Amino acid sequence: MKRNTKPYPTVTLIIITKNVQRTIGTVLKSIQMQKYPKNKVDILVIDGGSTDGTLDIIKVSKQDITVVQSIYPNDPEACRGVGLQYAKGDVIGFIDSDNYLPHNHWLENIIVPFTIHKEVVGAQALRYGYRKRDSALNRYFALVGSGDPVGFYLKKADRLSYLYDRWNLYGKIVHETNAYYLIQFTPDNFPTLGSNAFFARKRLLKKAKSDPLHYFHIDVPLDLALLGYNTYAIIKDEIIHDTAVSLYAFLKKRVIYMRLHYDKRAADRRYKVFDPSSINDRFNLLLFIFFSVTIFQPLFFSIRGYIKKRDIAWFLHPIFCLSITGAYAIAILFRYGVKRKI
Repeated sequence: MKRNTKPYPTVTLIIITKNVQRTIGTVLKSIQMQKYPKNKVDILVIDGGSTDGTLDIIKVSKQDITVVQSIYPNDPEACRGVGLQYAKGDVIGFIDSDNYLPHNHWLENIIVPFTIHKEVVGAQALRYGYRKRDSALNRYFALVGSGDPVGFYLKKADRLSYLYDRWNLYGKIVHETNAYYLIQFTPDNFPTLGSNAFFARKRLLKKAKSDPLHYFHIDVPLDLALLGYNTYAIIKDEIIHDTAVSLYAFLKKRVIYMRLHYDKRAADRRYKVFDPSSINDRFNLLLFIFFSVTIFQPLFFSIRGYIKKRDIAWFLHPIFCLSITGAYAIAILFRYGVKRKI
């Protein structure tokens, strides 16, 4: 990418942590190596009461990091809202605690569209980073472009699969350079934006329902789209997402996610990954369940992917589709059981 010649905005990087000692050191190192002017960046950690070595790793970092203990320790989405309240930068970057910036010009590259296009609300990378040395599960997520096949089959994913060479997800391409797309989304066809190194203008985030009790990373961009702020820069780059230790641990995390955000905070949600009133969503969900149980379509998808980019991790797709279907079924049964007892 051509180097930026316009003034750099100030940037606050918000990291939500809770017992993430496995990844936080690498996250901070990837930030430290950035060529972006150091006096224009501050790091804000919102911690949910870590009891492992997370805070010790942060303390020994040579970077200037502010740590805030959240009053919402078990709600990472509310923690994002807390971070926004403390943030000082003109641009906010939500760097998840398992996101690694892959090279030293990454931060500069993602900020450039903000300096050129006043209409840009936010920015994120086109793909999840693929590294041969990663676990098969992490390679699978990168190759598919999603950590949740339900969103993928509902056609609401926000990252491009390595099966494709050009943006083919929701949104209209209104401008393209060698370095990024500018894409306009509509509220009726809105992807699952908002996490995994998602950047946005602070003044616009403040216009949404972004206080801690209403913050949810997908809902806030939708709030802005409903207000007419709907142009995003999709950088032709990657963000490394080191999310999976094991399939069991990942599925357990998804079940907890479902319980928290589709039970406890359901009344506050504005974005619906699955909208029961949508004919398309109902059809696509039934299709996903059918595909998962019969495995033929996921297997065909894996074969296509393997031909495109040779990695056996593609063949986790049939297993993962069936597993996530089972995990969500457990979450739904748990929800129904709780309601029956109440």
